[in-house]
Amino acid sequence: MSEPKLQARRLPQLREGLALKRSVRIAFFILLSLGGSMLRLPLPTGPVALETFPGYLAALVYGWLDGGLVAGLSHLLVAAVGGFPLGVWLHLLAALQMALWAACFWYINDRVGLLTGIIAITILHSLVSVVYTLPIWNMVMFSGLLLPLAIAAAVNLFLAGLVFRLAAGKKTGR
Repeated sequence: MSEPKLQARRLPQLREGLALKRSVRIAFFILLSLGGSMLRLPLPTGPVALETFPGYLAALVYGWLDGGLVAGLSHLLVAAVGGFPLGVWLHLLAALQMALWAACFWYINDRVGLLTGIIAITILHSLVSVVYTLPIWNMVMFSGLLLPLAIAAAVNLFLAGLVFRLAAGKKTGR
């Protein structure tokens, strides 16, 4: 009796397997973000949801593209579940910004470091993300959104950085 021969996977099959794995990973992080939107940490400025944490974590672990996809698509999903309270167009703009901030977080972490990335993206996420609302709302609304968004961004970025560092420490055996 002869042994059965193993067939090597062809390149198209390999690509399909990798694409499926990546799609499942992105879907998992998006659903994790939906769950995080329901977890709210009580703070004096108002509750902080953990909805952006998975997008930032995906950016650190899997790169700027996957992180950007998770951050942008998860923002749209969370906003859709909430009934698009600011309107569809503002949430589309916010989703693009979230994707951009996740990509920037990966880039700054890769080039400069994690702490610098957390500080820079906290500023971008809170200050720059609210600037586009000035023509629509007024300065009172702008100033009212600034502190809660800064705290929410800092908490989500810190948690993503912490999980990333803990996972990296276990992977290298430290």
